[in-house]
Amino acid sequence: MSSIRIRNIGPIKDTGNIFVSPILLLIGKQGAGKSTVLQILCQCQWIEKTCMLGSFEEMRARYHNAEQLRKDLIEFHHIGPDFFYEGHSIIYDGDCIKLTLEGDKINLLHKRNDYKSNLYAEKIALLPAERHLMHVIHNLNRTYTSTANDSLYNHISEWDEVQQSSVARKQRNLVVSPEVSYFFDATTGGDTLQLNGSAITFSPQFAASGIQSALSIEVFADFLQSVYGQDVRMSYVARANLKKELGLNTEQVKLPERLAKYQTTRMFIEEPEQNLFPESQWRLVMYLVHTLRAKSAYSAFLTMTTHSPYILMALNILLSAAQAFKKNSAKTKPILEQYNIPLIQESDISAYYVADGTLSSIVYKGKDFPTMIEGVKLDIPSQEFTKLTDLFDQIINQELS
Repeated sequence: MSSIRIRNIGPIKDTGNIFVSPILLLIGKQGAGKSTVLQILCQCQWIEKTCMLGSFEEMRARYHNAEQLRKDLIEFHHIGPDFFYEGHSIIYDGDCIKLTLEGDKINLLHKRNDYKSNLYAEKIALLPAERHLMHVIHNLNRTYTSTANDSLYNHISEWDEVQQSSVARKQRNLVVSPEVSYFFDATTGGDTLQLNGSAITFSPQFAASGIQSALSIEVFADFLQSVYGQDVRMSYVARANLKKELGLNTEQVKLPERLAKYQTTRMFIEEPEQNLFPESQWRLVMYLVHTLRAKSAYSAFLTMTTHSPYILMALNILLSAAQAFKKNSAKTKPILEQYNIPLIQESDISAYYVADGTLSSIVYKGKDFPTMIEGVKLDIPSQEFTKLTDLFDQIINQELS
């Protein structure tokens, strides 16, 4: 299992050693550093993915010194240039590589001893908090991409790839709003929404804000599922490098399937709950977990930041379902099918509360396995509400008597 530790970058003082589970949730107040952790982890795993697909030497040359990694984090992820404080560091220990940024240390990238045996092909998607702008601002791809090379630009570029796929051209109902369906209209070259049961179609530009935010998430999840088992697009040089590393030096010998075809995916989502009704948040999480894990040969990975107790609640349902299935699979299975709840392992989920520059696990561990994600810190408004209503009720009741 991969792990990461971040020190003295932005709001983060020290994350401690964080293991990257298949479902990783980062919770905390705005400005606490959730996105900083997600973005740095995403960058490290993008570097590792690129290394695994035959470009290790290219990546090692690119990240020969720390300045280039800092530059990429500043330009692509908008981590402030003054946010790299004295003593800052990133230590990422992946499946195949180890990346260490400490001050001005050189040679950041190194192969693990079991590098060759752990190579596999994966696809990564980052859905930034600004993703909804693509469906709000008309022709954003023409006005924005010419001047920027950041996470939003990357998202817009990848959306073009999604639009050209069979996934986008097949009409499908939206999970967060089942009365609306989506498809890409190749004739007009535009994303299209349709009210089910009618002939009314319209652009996402005129949709509710929750649909604009969730549309990319849903369709990207479908697209990522569709790439499982598909051929990896790889340059001739990268393919030759891979064969050389594996000792396959002839043109006739094919790459093993774990490298020739996509085996798994990683999806990073900032605030999936944006502008969504609580029920829709719950549906979206269930759909993501179910879809991303449906065909993956390896564990698919989903990393999210959130402010929402309803996202946390959905993950607690998954934990409860896993525990119930272990106790009595026959009774649990019909419930899972009725409510379309995916079955996971309890160890698949980790959750951290980000505050005061540190990360603390909020997964309550029972005797044998994790039993729930604690939401006390997210429930402070409810506690304040109860306290205040009690105080006012005392005054009201005194006046009435």
